[in-house]
Amino acid sequence: MQNAPNVYSAISPSSDFRFLESKVIAPTEIPSLDSSGRPFVCIVLTIGFGSNYLNALEVEGRLILNNGSHRAYALRDMGLTHAPCLVQEVTRREELDLVASGDIQQNPDRYVKVPRPPLLKDYFDPQLRKVVPVPRKNHLVRVQFGYEQSDVPAT
Repeated sequence: MQNAPNVYSAISPSSDFRFLESKVIAPTEIPSLDSSGRPFVCIVLTIGFGSNYLNALEVEGRLILNNGSHRAYALRDMGLTHAPCLVQEVTRREELDLVASGDIQQNPDRYVKVPRPPLLKDYFDPQLRKVVPVPRKNHLVRVQFGYEQSDVPAT
């Protein structure tokens, strides 16, 4: 919905709903474009759904679930044993700063060096987990843009 001339909002119950990217494209790439003038370029702000795959990192011979542990637990709890997973190969420890998140980034040895790292099956151990009810919520994405127009000297 349009909240103001330069503010748009969209809402979805999906937790994968997000701002995706901005792009500059030619007006000819939008066949249904109706404009009050002759567009030179179009700036496109896209809102949609991110990848719903599990995300793992291959680091020093180990496969580490980087994102999607709750999803993996839910799928396994439903009896599924296989799910799509994006695997990113990390060839040097320095790359973890670019691709890892949370505890993996802060404590990589906990996942790579110890003989027994945290495992997905730990989620099923009642002594290691606590089930907490979480109310459903919708995800709101609001995009706002601005512009400035001025005259500058020609060379």
